[in-house]
Amino acid sequence: MNSRIYCISDIHNDADSFKQMLSLINFKAEDMLYIVGDVFDRGPKPKELYEEIRKYSNIVCLKGNHDDWLAKYIFERHQRGIKMPYFYNTYVELLKSMNEKELLELTEWIEAMPLYVNVEVDGRQFQLVHAQASSQPEKESKGFFLMDGEGYYDFLRNGIEGVISVVGHYPTMRILKEFSLAVPTKAQIWINDPGNVYVIDCGNGYRKRGEGGRLGCLCLNDYREYYV
Repeated sequence: MNSRIYCISDIHNDADSFKQMLSLINFKAEDMLYIVGDVFDRGPKPKELYEEIRKYSNIVCLKGNHDDWLAKYIFERHQRGIKMPYFYNTYVELLKSMNEKELLELTEWIEAMPLYVNVEVDGRQFQLVHAQASSQPEKESKGFFLMDGEGYYDFLRNGIEGVISVVGHYPTMRILKEFSLAVPTKAQIWINDPGNVYVIDCGNGYRKRGEGGRLGCLCLNDYREYYV
């Protein structure tokens, strides 16, 4: 009866901010947290973040493009012997404390992540997905859900009829710039004019760039926003 449904996206290896967010929302065993893609890359503590997430049976991770890239890289390197370096820092950081078996188990965990989840909260229908939602998700390719492809900005402006979409992937500060809207000094969750698309990537992976990036969290019960 008192359970809360939360969404976070684009943590990008930031274990410290993630732990702070769990404390801020007072995350309980009866609650549910959906991480809407991009657990990995850019930040300094991928293994610590991975281990923290795995502690909870009530956290569901959806696949983001960075997660997909990391899983593909680990598989190609360890199963097919490809030695090209990974573009981001995550593999090097993981290799400091994980053996091949553990790395391949991480790959399996990523591969098992769903591309989207449909959730009903208090009679309202939500579709949670990393980049772009769809009225017919069963017909879409993996890339449609993971990247901002054709029709992305139309989706952000108009959403999908009858569904509230919760997405990450593209930092909200950049969306505001694309739409020539006022940009605040601190990133915040962006809501389109019809109120049916919530973009919750608040640029946590870009904190060092001075763009006001931080980790955002949305509660689906009452639309309350949290930031660390």
